[in-house]
Amino acid sequence: MADDFWNKPRPGSLEAVAIGCTCPIFDNNRGAGTDDDGGWDVSYGCPVHWPRTAEPAEKES
Repeated sequence: MADDFWNKPRPGSLEAVAIGCTCPIFDNNRGAGTDDDGGWDVSYGCPVHWPRTAEPAEKES
């Protein structure tokens, strides 16, 4: 995920939101990164930055 991450608009940026990003906009300073550690707050299941790729478990009958 790390290499692919850098080829996408930053989490929370207007460019990322325009393509479906669901990461926090204000927590990520509109893509500039978080204040506390210089990273980004990525939402679990964000279709741009952390897509869910696992198939759902089948229900037992």
